[in-house]
Amino acid sequence: YEVESVDKKPEPYLCLSRKGGIYPNSGMVPVVVRKTFSMPVSGSRLKAEYTVLLKGDTENVLFGVEMNFGLQSGRSTDSSFEIPDRTLKETFLASKGVEADVSSVCMTLEWMPLTVKIHFSQPAILWRMPVETVSQSEGGVEHNYQSTCIMPIWNISAEKDRKINVEIIMEVE
Repeated sequence: YEVESVDKKPEPYLCLSRKGGIYPNSGMVPVVVRKTFSMPVSGSRLKAEYTVLLKGDTENVLFGVEMNFGLQSGRSTDSSFEIPDRTLKETFLASKGVEADVSSVCMTLEWMPLTVKIHFSQPAILWRMPVETVSQSEGGVEHNYQSTCIMPIWNISAEKDRKINVEIIMEVE
């Protein structure tokens, strides 16, 4: 990415852009990604805005933002995922799942107490999974929880003008 602009007022702000491409069987299709991060001077909120422009004709192009959270307690009963108006089969932070049409997700550590709320300006397909290291021990192969990964995904090729604008707001309470 290249830095487009940086500012401190009225709030800390950073804008980055990247020209690249995707490579289907038909050759390269140019893509431009612009991302802007801003954070209020007070509070605990981060806003990320993404604009992705697909400059060609191809199908099934997805855009995803990978976010990893080292929240500890991956399998603890007092740490959980919540998606409003959903009943998840597994709610612990080291669980795996795919949910469609998600506008927000919440991760809570009751013992801390800490809550991370993430809101999407457009509903997304949400992947969630643990990040683990694998090691060999006397007892066999062990999977050690490192962090929680969530990835909201949007279909760019289904959008008008093959362009998508999404905003992700993260709040920590």
